[in-house]
Amino acid sequence: MSNLNKTVFVLGLAASVVGSGQAMAQAECGSVNLLFNKFVPDSHAFYTGGMLPWAEDVESVTEGRVTVSFTSASLAPPPQQWSMVTDGIADVGLQVNPLESARLHLTNIGGLPLVGNLAEARGVALWRTQQEFFSDAGEYDGVHLLGQFTNAGAGLISSREVHSMDDVAGMKFWTIGGPPAAVVEAIGAVPVPAPGEEMFSMFSRGVVDGIATNWGAMRVWNAYRYTEAYVDIPGGLYAVDFSFIMNQDVWDGICETDQELIMSVSGERIARNVGVEIDEYDIVTQSELPEHEIIVIEPDAEFMAGLEESVAYARDTWMERAAARGVDGEAALAYYLEQVAAVTAEAGN
Repeated sequence: MSNLNKTVFVLGLAASVVGSGQAMAQAECGSVNLLFNKFVPDSHAFYTGGMLPWAEDVESVTEGRVTVSFTSASLAPPPQQWSMVTDGIADVGLQVNPLESARLHLTNIGGLPLVGNLAEARGVALWRTQQEFFSDAGEYDGVHLLGQFTNAGAGLISSREVHSMDDVAGMKFWTIGGPPAAVVEAIGAVPVPAPGEEMFSMFSRGVVDGIATNWGAMRVWNAYRYTEAYVDIPGGLYAVDFSFIMNQDVWDGICETDQELIMSVSGERIARNVGVEIDEYDIVTQSELPEHEIIVIEPDAEFMAGLEESVAYARDTWMERAAARGVDGEAALAYYLEQVAAVTAEAGN
């Protein structure tokens, strides 16, 4: 055999081996159906803007090898999503991060007071900061983190007008537990932590005087008729941050090719998809307030000064806990705020 023919033969053999290897790797990518626990209604932005588009994206990019099914009823209440996923009851869950605040502290950078109104900006900045500063801290050990997002900055949905810190003092507000409840307490109000599905019942029955959350909750939970005013706090009183988490063993059982494809439609894409949906829902809600005779209160300088002083502790607390996890809190917060500003500018706000 001539040297030329030998070279052609060797190259052909190498190509055959590589091709066989690729085909074998592809053959190892078997079919997987992921069970995603759903504890929000089908009309909720977390589903229409987050869970459902993600499921469709996953099936599309994996060419149908990986599919996602949703539970018809929740397999565990919101505070038990982490254990539900790690115990294998469902493969994927929506983690309300403040409800795991002992485990998940760093992610609460996305919920800090007075850092941004838009859900898209807060959520995208959170994911970018997670990748840049938090990945080695091990807070998500035991699960695979698919993505993060946040609600929009919270205002005060109130059964009466609120124009000052004195007006807020002693009022009872529904909120999520953990850091959000601590913020509500810090401004002199009384936090009444409860799951989101109890929000309407508590407000409509007068158990609470208001709801500390973003505009859209009035529309989602049909709370217009119990609302007198909405206090629009620049930068948000706080936000609630969330994660899509997957059972680690289930993730490890997915072939590397499909893992990469799944992550290509996760991460920041989840934050943007959900964030845009939430922000658009807030805009629609704002447009409907006049017909329900709900007034919007913009805090004056004195009111804002009081709010700022009351919630200043939150950043300090976050910094201390970041340091305890080996994270440069000042650098991480500066980066996070830069990303919030950048995404807000992109959105034209």
